[in-house]
Amino acid sequence: MRFLNKLVKSLVLTTGIALVAISSAHASYINYASQASFLQSVNQAETDNFATWNGGNFEILNNAQAKAASIGNIGYVSTGFQNWNIITGGGLCWGCNGSGYIDLTGTNFGTVNGVYGFSVNLSINSGYNEYITFGDNSVLAITNPTGFYGITSDSLIKKVEFAHAPGQASFDGSVQIKNVTIAAGAVPEPATMALFGLGLLAFGVMRRTKK
Repeated sequence: MRFLNKLVKSLVLTTGIALVAISSAHASYINYASQASFLQSVNQAETDNFATWNGGNFEILNNAQAKAASIGNIGYVSTGFQNWNIITGGGLCWGCNGSGYIDLTGTNFGTVNGVYGFSVNLSINSGYNEYITFGDNSVLAITNPTGFYGITSDSLIKKVEFAHAPGQASFDGSVQIKNVTIAAGAVPEPATMALFGLGLLAFGVMRRTKK
């Protein structure tokens, strides 16, 4: 019986350590090369498809109108040409040669510090960098991104800006965004769930042996 207790305690300790190791592995951020891999890693997601806004017809919206039109209550803010969120060609641009950012602090799937996951397709980008601000206010800079980009972070993502420098209003570039997706949280990993269940089983064995 003493051997069994020692074995169970060792199992609980090992399980606890494993759980910590797995949960802390994703503390910074993870990049995704495709929408499919991004969606497989998150629990819930919503996508803004600008081709469905106003039937895909040309339209100019101010910042408040763009947020109201968003599926996930995502904020679209033009910083070069003020209040010029232009829907054209199935995408959104700011100007369409101005800077802008995506505000993720008031969405359906997040908190005031942002969302767990974010992805975007860039159909056009000539000259702008991407600046991702996390919930702890640290910033990740991506030089002249193109195509698809997906990211998740336990620190949350609060803002994604396209400009020459963070907070800088710009007028001499061009960026068009498509299919902006936000996600609420991570899909529980099978290994984590298995270890958690094993820990509960070991705890039950310990209680029974004490009786």
